[in-house]
Amino acid sequence: MPDLAARLTRPEDDLCERKSNTDYRGWIETRVAPANSTPIGSVAVLFIGVGDDGTIADNASIPSLMKSYSDRKAERCYPPIDTIQREFIYNGKSCPAVVIPGSEARSHFAGPAFIRDGTQTKKANAEQFAMLISEPIKQSPRDSSVDRQDDNFSDHTSRSVRYIWWQLLPSDCLMQ
Repeated sequence: MPDLAARLTRPEDDLCERKSNTDYRGWIETRVAPANSTPIGSVAVLFIGVGDDGTIADNASIPSLMKSYSDRKAERCYPPIDTIQREFIYNGKSCPAVVIPGSEARSHFAGPAFIRDGTQTKKANAEQFAMLISEPIKQSPRDSSVDRQDDNFSDHTSRSVRYIWWQLLPSDCLMQ
């Protein structure tokens, strides 16, 4: 277990993050980012209910915060990330401390991947997810046509997204 007091009192870094009691989205992102980037065998810590200066918020309901974290952890990260939650007491105040190990199951995402199954959009299962992240982006000879100046895409639109869009248009809608 890392020295939580030392991590709480020093500035944030790549192994230490602090989030407010209500920054639920930040909790999710802070669980995913260290799992993806912390070296295997090392851990990062998320302190919930702690200011950027390391001050623990007053009157926090620790059981409620830990339950809220657990609920969001289960539903919003894929693949799931194993963490250890502890109530951490420092100078008479307490906060949840979440220890996040570098994950061997990376890459993790702050939400599930979705696929189309006939007329329905469904969450990808583990096998489908593995296929999605391992498949190379397919290019088409037609893909070069999306670089024309008269298309309606910004320069920031990825070639693969433009390719997919062109594939969805009926052929009589394409400019020749």
